Amino acid sequence: MFLKPNFRLYFFYFLCSFLFSCKSASNLLPIPDFSIDYNKNEIDKTVFLLGDAGNSDSLTPIFLSLKKELAKNPSSALIFLGDNIYPYGLIPKNEIKGNPKLLEERKEAEKHIDSQLKIIENHNKKNIIFVSGNHDWGINKKQTFVIEEQNYITQKGYNYLPKNGCSTPSVLALSDSVVLICLDTQYLIQKNKLSDCELETNEEIYTRLDSIIMANKNKKVIVAAHHLLESESSHGGKFPLRPHLFPLVDLKKNLYIPLPILGTAYVLMRKAGFSEQDISNPRYQDMKKNLSSIFEEHPNLVYVCGHEHTLQYHRFNEKSPKKNWRQINSGAGSKKTFVSRNYKKDKNAFFAYSNYGFARLDYLKNGSVIVYYYNQNGEVLYSDKW
Repeated sequence: MFLKPNFRLYFFYFLCSFLFSCKSASNLLPIPDFSIDYNKNEIDKTVFLLGDAGNSDSLTPIFLSLKKELAKNPSSALIFLGDNIYPYGLIPKNEIKGNPKLLEERKEAEKHIDSQLKIIENHNKKNIIFVSGNHDWGINKKQTFVIEEQNYITQKGYNYLPKNGCSTPSVLALSDSVVLICLDTQYLIQKNKLSDCELETNEEIYTRLDSIIMANKNKKVIVAAHHLLESESSHGGKFPLRPHLFPLVDLKKNLYIPLPILGTAYVLMRKAGFSEQDISNPRYQDMKKNLSSIFEEHPNLVYVCGHEHTLQYHRFNEKSPKKNWRQINSGAGSKKTFVSRNYKKDKNAFFAYSNYGFARLDYLKNGSVIVYYYNQNGEVLYSDKW
């Protein structure tokens, strides 16, 4: 008995979607017999990177692996790269007003952030830094949500930068030779700017950022924010076939209702820049252009970010050493996203992984820097040295 034509079509889409979704860069094996080829005494500072970890409320394998690495490196720093609370940030207590639904959402949000605090409960608090992501701003992108999360974290003794939902670049010395600069990139891509920040306009923020980096030109500079500037996944306009057929899955997990025409329209809209969270969006493009132009003037700068639920590594301006800089995406803390299997066709892309994991930077006393990408079991998948 043959299927009716419509069901044949759906079955074909489903099969292709399944096959192409699986053919992302997610099946990488750990580097065989990998070992760090230098003594710990040679390390000036180790910095771990974990983004988009706010969808968990327990010590998952990735959290346990990271906690183990932190214990082995007690003087290391850890940067949480935004989206620390899914789905809509931490509702301020004064906005709940006895609403039981909002109160329940608040309790759930606290579980998500508390699960991350469990990783670092035995670590030096001055070496822990949180930055905010788009989800930390709440569904309506309100400054009060960021401030509420900031207060929840800083009251426990950890750093939350920049402060008060602004994007005034915040500076933190990680060592005598390594400087961290934190930005709130959600502020930079929003339509509506806040009126009570030291620096209100994007232009003021970019000028300040450039001057801070210039003032630290003889040091190793890390710029930490949430949004990545180039991507081999959906925020970069690269999609598997699945959303063409099942677009509602992006809204709610396991909502596999076949809507092929609507799905293709959804993908095309995202590629056209309909969402401010995608690199193709005009305001996002403006941020990318301005940050990239600043980074090009400061060789060997590292930009660390989350947003895409992946591990990715990009190197820019390889043929022009005076304009060389790197992007380290480590946004696979509690979610995982498709990565294009053809990512190596991007001249700037050197590594991409679509499963849970985290990253590490080792700054050596001789001036060298090494990046490592770990899977959720704490095994090294990729490394690079410069």
